[in-house]
Amino acid sequence: PGDGPSAGILQQEDVIVALDARPVGYVSELQAEIAERRPGDRVTLTVYRDRSPREVTVRLGEAPINNIQTVASRTATSGQERLGIQVEAIDPASAAFNGAPGVLLMDVARGSAAERRGVGAYRTMRLFQINDSSIGSPDDVRSVLDGVLPGEIVSLHFADAAGDERVVNVRMP
Repeated sequence: PGDGPSAGILQQEDVIVALDARPVGYVSELQAEIAERRPGDRVTLTVYRDRSPREVTVRLGEAPINNIQTVASRTATSGQERLGIQVEAIDPASAAFNGAPGVLLMDVARGSAAERRGVGAYRTMRLFQINDSSIGSPDDVRSVLDGVLPGEIVSLHFADAAGDERVVNVRMP
């Protein structure tokens, strides 16, 4: 098999950068574009292979439907997952935040929109507001972020133990 546009074979190290000549910057963008297609459709992917771009035309198949795939798809579409943050409730016994409302930022996913905007620098800080909504629990975070559409700006309001506040704006993928 050749590497030309009709090869139809993706290799493990290929990095997909465009679908039908439209750039894709995030996995979620590619997934959304593919989800709009039907099994049997042909698409042309621009991939980087061996440090050079190539076009590969592939015929889409049908994803197997099982419980594992369903759970993974549902998780990947939550606003918190799309943004790339993980939060936890503030331990009431923690003296660091003296009972202040909010949640702790525990992790930022590699390659996520949040990581690209430097949100990882705020790990273990209190996230107390998203846009104009006060945050008191992890459920509040999920609720607010699930209502944010792709392309909209999310303002994350953080405070450290001393009460110093910072705001980080991130575009929702």
